[in-house]
Amino acid sequence: MRRAAIVAGVAVLGALLAGCAGSGAGELPDPYLTAVPGEHGPGTPPAGEGVYPIVPATHAHVQLWCPLVSAVHYDAEAIPADTVEGAFVCTTAPWDDAPDGTAQIEEFVDRVDADDVPGLLEAYAVPDAEPTDGMCTLELRDPLIVWLHHADQRITPVYAPRDECGKPTPEATAVYEGLDLHRLLVAREKLTP
Repeated sequence: MRRAAIVAGVAVLGALLAGCAGSGAGELPDPYLTAVPGEHGPGTPPAGEGVYPIVPATHAHVQLWCPLVSAVHYDAEAIPADTVEGAFVCTTAPWDDAPDGTAQIEEFVDRVDADDVPGLLEAYAVPDAEPTDGMCTLELRDPLIVWLHHADQRITPVYAPRDECGKPTPEATAVYEGLDLHRLLVAREKLTP
């Protein structure tokens, strides 16, 4: 009797979950549920176009806060400030002390202090500058991505406004570097050769 109740419960749960998945007819998969590391393994972005951290955090636990999907420019009309429930910064660093000597990266999830979120949104709402036809330096700069958690449990990564050379503006960089961050998680991943 108890086994039959468990089997029936699992069947009902499975039907409910299948219903949540949608009909599949003409629907695209939700990128927030399918974020995976790039083809070269942990610490690499997906192939193709998009705005990603230079070395993205790809650990499954980090993905709960910061899914590996392309960042967009913050649009205050699309994501009103009053719907933002939290902002998170996910970063990486080399981890040299791996017990087996394998190259690994350490990945961090930090919550932006609630008092800093309005100023961050204001700084990130500034439009990107028009790209220049002139000279630009070649250094690679991180896009300073922040993951916004907002209405209906959505997560949207947003990048810092860009200057004419496609790099974060000094104003947005100053705001990003001045954020009061609270560490939530540290994860480690082995890098695959």
